[in-house]
Amino acid sequence: MITTFQDRLAREQQHLLASASFEEAPKGVGTVRFLARCNGDSGAVIERAKEILMLVNENSTGEWPEDAKWFELLPKWFVDRCAPEDTQEEAEKWLAWWKTLPPEEQGRVERQKAWPLDDWVYWFVPDNRTWFWWDAVAVDVNNLVVAVDVYEWPFPSGSLTWLLRASGAVSVESEQ
Repeated sequence: MITTFQDRLAREQQHLLASASFEEAPKGVGTVRFLARCNGDSGAVIERAKEILMLVNENSTGEWPEDAKWFELLPKWFVDRCAPEDTQEEAEKWLAWWKTLPPEEQGRVERQKAWPLDDWVYWFVPDNRTWFWWDAVAVDVNNLVVAVDVYEWPFPSGSLTWLLRASGAVSVESEQ
């Protein structure tokens, strides 16, 4: 069954407000789970991430807001955790440095780097969006699991990992 973007948003909205039921099946190609480590606030991390996705969804119908508008639409705490936009020179310098690192170090540095808000928002533009919140549970105060309904494989998961990190997770790893 082919679903529209509006159907996906409506379904995600339901899942942000209440957990997915056991009888409900994902509509995409499947779900992918992410494990996040927190500093004693896993429940709060989930709630902050949901808050941001609710705001994104509220602004995903009709005309897509200009990049600068997102600085006003999203809460200050989230915007403040995003990195400033790099100049072309800064981006080239960082990339040149990153290329000198061994592959395992490149991955670690990438996972720890903050995202500029404009880069993060790009992945929520309706034509770019390939995952939608399915469910989340705080396993304990330091660990949580998030499942997303994925509509393309492979899919760009960086926007989800940054959302969780900006919401307070210390680290985020895919189970797959």
